[in-house]
Amino acid sequence: MQSYNARVRVGAWDSFGNQAEHSSAPNFSITYVPPAEPSGVSVDTSSNQDAVISWDAVTQTMYPYNTPITPDGYIVLYNETPYEDDRLYYFLGRSFTTNFTHPNVVEFRDQMFYKVLAYKYYSREESAALENLLQRRGDKAILWQDALQTMRQGGQK
Repeated sequence: MQSYNARVRVGAWDSFGNQAEHSSAPNFSITYVPPAEPSGVSVDTSSNQDAVISWDAVTQTMYPYNTPITPDGYIVLYNETPYEDDRLYYFLGRSFTTNFTHPNVVEFRDQMFYKVLAYKYYSREESAALENLLQRRGDKAILWQDALQTMRQGGQK
């Protein structure tokens, strides 16, 4: 749970009935540090039909924190242009492992660019909205920025 006004209160009692209490000062913040971006992303198109995207498992949070972490899963994004901004990519799917298959893409596209994002601590509503997006999108391309907005609204979009 995030907080920008966190404090710690410690209480102690002994067997004689003496008690003491102390609170930390000043306030401190507890914030979320997202997982690092997956490295070693590669695409295998040797089947001449599917693109098999694979990557190295994420084991820490973003720099400079580098705290050990195990992501809940990975989001796979795609586009025909190598944009820098993730939000301009399209949502392809999610994976709970370190690979994902983009079916039948090789025979219809000359080039494709992929990004993989690790995620941790999506709320129950965000996870349900993501699952709903996966089920109802069919062949329709959904911009990642629209998928994020839908997730933040808990799937009410």
